[in-house]
Amino acid sequence: YQRRVHGDFVNSLLIMDIFLLIVGGALAVLVVLLNIYVVIYQSHPKDTPFGAFWLSRVVCILALTLAFAQILLVPIDIANSRGVIPKDQILPMDWIYVITYLSIAGMIFIVLPLCLFYYEADDDECSCCKGIGRGLIMTFIMVLALGGIVGITFIFFRQASIPYDKIICEASQLIPELSTTVALADCNAASTYLEIKVSLPIYLIGTLTFLGWIFFAAYGGLGLAALPADFILDFLDRPKKLSLAELEKIKPKLLDTSMALIRVGEELKKKYAAEAKKGSRNTATLRQIEKLEEDVEAFETDMTQIELGCKYNSKVEPLLYAGKLILGMIFVVISILYVCHILLYLVFRTNDVPMHTMFNYPLSVSYTHLTLPTNSEVQIPV
Repeated sequence: YQRRVHGDFVNSLLIMDIFLLIVGGALAVLVVLLNIYVVIYQSHPKDTPFGAFWLSRVVCILALTLAFAQILLVPIDIANSRGVIPKDQILPMDWIYVITYLSIAGMIFIVLPLCLFYYEADDDECSCCKGIGRGLIMTFIMVLALGGIVGITFIFFRQASIPYDKIICEASQLIPELSTTVALADCNAASTYLEIKVSLPIYLIGTLTFLGWIFFAAYGGLGLAALPADFILDFLDRPKKLSLAELEKIKPKLLDTSMALIRVGEELKKKYAAEAKKGSRNTATLRQIEKLEEDVEAFETDMTQIELGCKYNSKVEPLLYAGKLILGMIFVVISILYVCHILLYLVFRTNDVPMHTMFNYPLSVSYTHLTLPTNSEVQIPV
């Protein structure tokens, strides 16, 4: 590091840079460990931590780590842009961002589809090499199609138009002194666009961002309703204390349900094996298998509720479900306020001015005066 200014402030900045690097490295390790824990936690209870399909676990951990990587780049970028480090020693953050997002694109459009196509190949129908070959062919076709779409749209839509307000002030005509305050009403303001032709990597990153915003809007909108509903439904479906008489009453129904699921499972198993020998797959059979899996999952959920009801005093914490109800009601209020914010700030606008700033009020800044030197013309994008 080379100091551009002197004093304790620079020393604190240098220490903060080292601190950010240490924190960034520690967070990277913690993110990897967290993703390993998430993958193990989401695995099937009867499966080993990484299971027989260890490659899929590694791909999941790598994909989640890349998703967190773009967040970890923020403190590095902040430390890199303070002006303390000389220009010949700073990190090329533009290239680091491009490499990171292109790696995410490769993970989304190449690695994940390849693994998906490979694991969808039936082991009884083809060998491992044939499964890899099929996965490579399907992935190549998909990448070729997506590459054609991106290439064609890049030719016609590579030019970016960034709107901004340009304010032009003739300081020599307004200010007799070296520096004073100028009212923006005395300046000429105009709305214009900054035209930029982006490169192919930047265009690909913009395409990913555009698709990401679509998914964010869809899943974010669902989450506004689903999160409060999940907490409230957890309270409504909380385990109820069961007596021995109630348990004896529902036992025959549980036994009939379990036997019916076993019979359906055995029939589908024979049907699936017969179709495998013929080398064909019936979509109706696959749908029946999916329906059976849903029924078995629902039955297991009911059995868990009954087990908790039988051991209510030792395994059920009533305050936990009361807390979920309270959180659900809080999230209902937050969701309603967020929807009102979207409507008042984005939908109901007059002359491109929102009806109300709502939650954007602390971020809204109004510039009414400028400080300018004399004998100069200054253009300030706002």
